[in-house]
Amino acid sequence: MKKNIEIQYLRVVAIVLVAITHRGILFTSFGRDPFHGIEHSFSTWAGVDIFFVISGYLMGNILLGKTSEINTVEQKLEQTILFLKKRFLRLFPASFFWITVLLLLGSISGDSAVWAMRHDLFAKWAASIFQVRNFENSLHQSHLGWYWSLSLENQFYFILPLLWFFMGKRYFWWLIKALAVVLLFWSPGGNNWFWFRPTGFIWGLLVYKLMSNKKIENIFIAYFPKWGALASLTAVTGLLICSTNAPNSIGEAYMPLAISLISFVTACILAFASLNRGFIKIPAFMESTIFWMAEMSYSFYLCHIVVFCALNDFLKRYHILLGTTVKMEMGFSLASICSILTYFYIERLFYKPKDNVSIPKAS
Repeated sequence: MKKNIEIQYLRVVAIVLVAITHRGILFTSFGRDPFHGIEHSFSTWAGVDIFFVISGYLMGNILLGKTSEINTVEQKLEQTILFLKKRFLRLFPASFFWITVLLLLGSISGDSAVWAMRHDLFAKWAASIFQVRNFENSLHQSHLGWYWSLSLENQFYFILPLLWFFMGKRYFWWLIKALAVVLLFWSPGGNNWFWFRPTGFIWGLLVYKLMSNKKIENIFIAYFPKWGALASLTAVTGLLICSTNAPNSIGEAYMPLAISLISFVTACILAFASLNRGFIKIPAFMESTIFWMAEMSYSFYLCHIVVFCALNDFLKRYHILLGTTVKMEMGFSLASICSILTYFYIERLFYKPKDNVSIPKAS
């Protein structure tokens, strides 16, 4: 099975938005922030919600699709265990490596202004290992809270199969549809549980459910836009970024609705992209770059905060002053190098990668 280059592109957009959000760690007292205008108008932190929608769709495709026709409990259990094993090997080794690097570097440094207090670092390490980092981050927010989304994703991977197998297909899908409606107006725990928001996963599942219906797929194909690469990339990227303006426009009081809007826009784009018919037209000369950026997006997400903090520690220790732009260039470059090394020497050791792209079908 080859990877869908259009979904890969959505991953790239998501990781770029996340990187822009976390660039604040690299701010200095002088120099220009090249991304100030973007974050002033858009909530770039919503890039992680784009990831959630993609994860929900892929989980539906990988697990629910394979087990939808299975009737025996033994076969369902076997498929679920196989799925969880693959997810564990795909996600845990690299995440364990970088959260441990954070603990070691922060403990050795002892600079709590750059990192955190040693006991806080250990608490964050333990919460990450036991997949409850999102709840820990709700209680003790800091610039080192980025692992919250990984814990939420793994919680989703554990809870969803239980609901799928014990509720049955019919009631499961009624529950998912009901949750999509409820999450328009309500968030579990309110804003205090901002780090526990399953909205994106729910919409991703709905995309899988929708597009697994051949009649609905044919309707999408019938209304497929005929456009070139420039128009395609501009429209898709613009829609995704503009959707992240929802939290700014609607306000914190209506945050569940804002997150639902972001997830809905992403879900609509993903529905077309899942057809792999060129809705998102990637020029041939960009395919390789997009593919590998998407492949390494997980490693980049894991390492970038650690790299940024290590860079801050080094510059502070040796009294080196850099402007904000130069420091960002250095931080992003070092994080990119670390993500490449992590991907090839940690991630790929534990799963069978697919190093090929699925060419869009003819419309």
